[in-house]
Amino acid sequence: MIVSQRELWTGRLLLVVLMAVTVMPFVSLFVTALHPAGTYPSGLEWPESPQWSNFARAFEAADMGRLLVSSVLIELGVVPLALLIATLAGFALGHLRAPGGRVIFIAFVLGLTLPFEGIIIPLYYQMRDLGLLNTRWAIILPLLGLFMPFAVFWMRAHFVNVPPDISEAARIDGATTWQLFWRIHVPLSTPALSSLAILLFLWTWNQFLLAVVLVDDPSQRTMAGALGAFQGQWGTDIPLLCAGSLLIHADAADLPRLPAPVRHGAAAGLGQGMTAPAGLSRLPRPPFDPELEAVLLARRDEVVTTLTAEEIPGLRRRSATADALAPLLEDGTWTSSVHVVPGAARGPDVRLVLLRPVDAPTAAPCLYHLHGGGLVTGSAYDDLAVAAQLAARAGCAVASVDYRLAPEHPFPAAVEDAYAGLVWLADAAPGLGLDPTRLVVGGISAGGGLAAATALLARDRGGPPLLGQLLVCPMLDDRDGSPSAEQMRGAGAWDADANATAWRAYLGDRYGGEDVPAHAAPARATDLTGLPPAFLDVGSAETFRDEVVAYAERIWLAGGRAELHVWPGGFHGFDALVPDAAVSRDARRARLRWLARVLS
Repeated sequence: MIVSQRELWTGRLLLVVLMAVTVMPFVSLFVTALHPAGTYPSGLEWPESPQWSNFARAFEAADMGRLLVSSVLIELGVVPLALLIATLAGFALGHLRAPGGRVIFIAFVLGLTLPFEGIIIPLYYQMRDLGLLNTRWAIILPLLGLFMPFAVFWMRAHFVNVPPDISEAARIDGATTWQLFWRIHVPLSTPALSSLAILLFLWTWNQFLLAVVLVDDPSQRTMAGALGAFQGQWGTDIPLLCAGSLLIHADAADLPRLPAPVRHGAAAGLGQGMTAPAGLSRLPRPPFDPELEAVLLARRDEVVTTLTAEEIPGLRRRSATADALAPLLEDGTWTSSVHVVPGAARGPDVRLVLLRPVDAPTAAPCLYHLHGGGLVTGSAYDDLAVAAQLAARAGCAVASVDYRLAPEHPFPAAVEDAYAGLVWLADAAPGLGLDPTRLVVGGISAGGGLAAATALLARDRGGPPLLGQLLVCPMLDDRDGSPSAEQMRGAGAWDADANATAWRAYLGDRYGGEDVPAHAAPARATDLTGLPPAFLDVGSAETFRDEVVAYAERIWLAGGRAELHVWPGGFHGFDALVPDAAVSRDARRARLRWLARVLS
């Protein structure tokens, strides 16, 4: 065939144009990925200072290390099984010419016309009824069915074109149908199987819709699901989204061929993602305070980041005992007593630990303290040293209550114990050398949430009057849907997964539902009027940040008094882990000023 020079150059020009059209989106992705995170670049402008670290940040933000493992597991569940079924079906339809095979083949061809998006809702209900939602099987099983029309069509096309003489010769030699399939046709179908395997692998790897709709747990999704990490409620981080897209589409074989800065950034992200996985569907995480972060990394084993129900017993072994009182009593500053007081109706008695300053006036004010521990662990002696230090400087006593723990004692056990102890303390105050008119309820973490719930209960039942509520990084909302909860998933202390475990233990089937009462989760309260003045503080880099800020705003909207502090770079419970950090000292001083002002 003779081709003119004009035709030759026209063909080459068209190929160059097609190549440019194909490559330009990837060039655009690459250039945009190098812009500073949080910006909105346009066009193909090369940034003044390329942010190669965006690749590491994208890897960590999307938790790609964990998703890589999840994707491999899904691939192992889909590709081998799909190849096996398609090969068997293709052999039966294309070579054996089974009765009714033409009708079955037409059904498979019609399956190719079925729009995938049109059956996603029926698939959701089917997976729900099978109890497979939020598992990898919710991705694997639908993909097997969805791939079958094309896979069977592909393999049948191969077997139809195999010369029948090969099978006839094998039959003459005594081969059975199975031997004919396994020893003759499967080896001959290696090219078709290899091509189909590549297609199925890529389609499974890039599966996004099924992963997002049928699986809520980010760790059970595919790599493509990582793209949701850069889109939050309030916006999308375009540079990190582009960096993540490039990493997702660059498999292990491509990594060595990437530019060195990208390769090094991805490797750094892999190390960070495997040791401290971050959440998936969130905005970029706010930074930790440098002083706090150094200690957080050095004492990682002491920090509870995530928590499962099976880990609760082990966590309880870390709870403080009565021995924690010894250092407080050594210098003779405090006198201590333990009281077993009547609990709620049909409930057991409640134990209170009381610390009273030796040099306190006859009727001392009292901080009614509720310990932390996610409602599932802890004792009256937990956080007591911190509360006593604050109380000593404010000139008041401390009473700490040993409330019942979930899941053995779900709602309303803890808040009823807290309220029963408060009622007894107010009634017995004169005999204990306390002033019943100067009581402040307070707590840390879950104890802060219980303190807020106790204040609501005292208001609603006409209980003891309170001077204030001291809510330190309080656990207020069971719904876990805030941006800060998603931002801090897998990072810092007490992430959204740990929080969900605790709330499930406390609320049972009510968790996350519409009927959760305000006395269980104070953020559910619709009326925040008539409450005592509140002090609320929280770290900027912790799960509870947004729900604490929202609670303070709602108190203000209800005409109440609230003092709010958001400590920059603070993770959950930062001042207990790093008491000497500058931000920790500032937090303790702010609490002391508020408490002294309220008591005065």
